[in-house]
Order: sequence, then C-alpha cells, then structure tokens
Amino acid sequence: MANAAQPFLFMFGFESPTEHVLNERDGTDFESSWAVWISADDGEAALAWGREIAERFVGLLYERASMPPRSWINDGFAHWVSDDAREL
Repeated sequence: MANAAQPFLFMFGFESPTEHVLNERDGTDFESSWAVWISADDGEAALAWGREIAERFVGLLYERASMPPRSWINDGFAHWVSDDAREL
C-alpha cells in the first residue's frame, strides 16, 4: 500500500531584489525567508517540490522587479522541511 500524503512545512531563505541591491552596494548580508505547506509522500518529495517552488518564487520576484533573473538553486540558500506543526 502506498504512503498517504502528509503535510510538510518547507522553509527557505532567499535574497529579495531590494536586498540584493543593498547587499551588493553596501556589503551587507540581508536575507528573507518564507515557508509553504506541501503535501507529499515523504520528506524527500517535499524537499524536491519545495525547491521547485522556491526557484519559481525567486524568479518571479526578479522578473516583477524588472531585474536580471536569478536562480535560487544556484545561489544555494538554506532550506529544509519539517513535519512538526509546532515549528510554526
């Protein structure tokens, strides 16, 4: 029998367009974070889907700011999943 999908909280860091400009200009290290609930069969599947979401999310931020595209995956930001609702 296949595993039933369960909720995972995918959390990830990223650099917004404004933070990127400030970090480049001032040598700072500002960073934002975001989280999204993902329904998946296991933690690895949740991580894989979360990485796709983060990549697209950051891509859209830069597109909407009319800035050159950035790749969240290539930038190597921290990310993880949890199935512990107490982490909220």
